[in-house]
This record gives sequence, structure tokens and C-alpha cells, in this order.
Amino acid sequence: MVDYVHGCREEYGDVEIGIETLKKEDRNNPGELIPLQEFLQRYKKEDIYMVDSLPQAMHKDWMIPHFLLCGGYTDNLSTIYSWLSSGGTSSVLHVDQYENFHCVVNGYKAFIIIDRQYLERIGMDNKERGYYEMDVDR
Repeated sequence: MVDYVHGCREEYGDVEIGIETLKKEDRNNPGELIPLQEFLQRYKKEDIYMVDSLPQAMHKDWMIPHFLLCGGYTDNLSTIYSWLSSGGTSSVLHVDQYENFHCVVNGYKAFIIIDRQYLERIGMDNKERGYYEMDVDR
């Protein structure tokens, strides 16, 4: 994805994307909207990362994996989120919807999946926004 994103500066450079201004997600931090070209100039030098829905203009460049094209799965797809960083990012502990599909194009992402029967033990302190305040790096 990195090569793709860097290669599309001309076509998509003016498209605004959402960025986080800390490497560790903080849902109280409003983030910023900046042009993709600006992000590409800054993200390797600053503690920022892109996490936003993939701009509509870029949808034509991405294909859904063949194994997901059957059984009506694509009937429920509504948003394609993209996360691009120079590494070292972490998100808050949160609840994703059941229909998520994650694809790591380059690098790695660690997932911790918790059975629903244990959710009460964790104690979601931000139910209306669907995440936990606990420090995931501790």
C-alpha cells in the first residue's frame, strides 16, 4: 500500500484525509484533515498516521479478495477504512462490528480477540463510544 499511496500523489494528492496526531490513539484528540500529499511528506518524520475511510475516488483502485465475492458478503460492506503509518502505532481497546475484515498489506498488526463472556471483567468505561480507557501498552 505504501508504494501505491506514494505513486498516486498526482491523482489523489489534493484529497483530504483524516490523520491522528499521536502514534497512540486518543479518541479525545480530534485529529486533523489534511491533503494526502501533505500527509505523505510528513508521516515518516512526525508522530502522525492516517486512519480514515478510503476516499471514494480511490475505491476503483482496490479489489475485494475473490473469496469474499460470494455468499452476499459484499451486500453489507459500507466503509473501507485505511490505516497508514511509519510504524509504532496502537489503538485503544475497542469493540469492532462483527463484519470487519482486516487486511495487512505491509508490516504487521497484532490483534487481541476477547470472548464476549469476559467483557464484563474488563468493564467498558466509554460504552457510548465503544472503547475502553485502559492502557493497551501496559
